[in-house]
Amino acid sequence: MPPAALVCLPTSSQSLQLTWEDPPIEGRNGIVTSYKVRYHLDEAMQPSGVEVKVSNVKSTPLHGLRRWANYSISILAATVAGDGVYSKPLICSTDEDGN
Repeated sequence: MPPAALVCLPTSSQSLQLTWEDPPIEGRNGIVTSYKVRYHLDEAMQPSGVEVKVSNVKSTPLHGLRRWANYSISILAATVAGDGVYSKPLICSTDEDGN
């Protein structure tokens, strides 16, 4: 099972802050060793590359993003048994310039 309660907050025009909770115990397949955050611009007309960031804690910032843009964000939990499944995408927007 994927991590639960993914929350995304814009912290600037080029940054987002993500937080989440562990997957339910019955869906973990072992002790969680890391998380992988997958994100990309959510633009149908201009597809962009997918970025993956690894984190060992249940929150992470994303920096260097496009201003005033929508991002599609998913997360998975990994254990010694391997990677779990990604969560359903969450759409999150960076702030306008000056915010």
